[in-house]
Amino acid sequence: MQIKELYKQSLEHELIDLQALILFLTIEKQVISMDDNVHKLDLYFQKQHSERMNKELSEYKQKLNMRYNKNLYIVETSEGHTLTRAVSETDAIFQKGGQSAELVIDEFLYIGNKKYETKKLLEESK
Repeated sequence: MQIKELYKQSLEHELIDLQALILFLTIEKQVISMDDNVHKLDLYFQKQHSERMNKELSEYKQKLNMRYNKNLYIVETSEGHTLTRAVSETDAIFQKGGQSAELVIDEFLYIGNKKYETKKLLEESK
């Protein structure tokens, strides 16, 4: 598989860290090409490079303002249900001290007999 194919998949699945790595190595440092085989990335995943690469990628993501999108989750807590924006189900549970969380993907969300428009909830929680 070529790096450009992996990059396309990283865009489809919103894998920000992988996108940053590929862009950093192809555009910023120009040490690999989008036409190279993905095995060329193996060098950058080696343990002896992890601390330096993590630091450089963190700075690079900040420079390009690259962030994971926060999705809307409904979290079950001991007091009932609450909404939160988080990068993952685990993050949502941790933020609210909940027992479980579910990603909200429908256009409307029903809590009890009340109907909420998901788009408005997302805008209000920014």
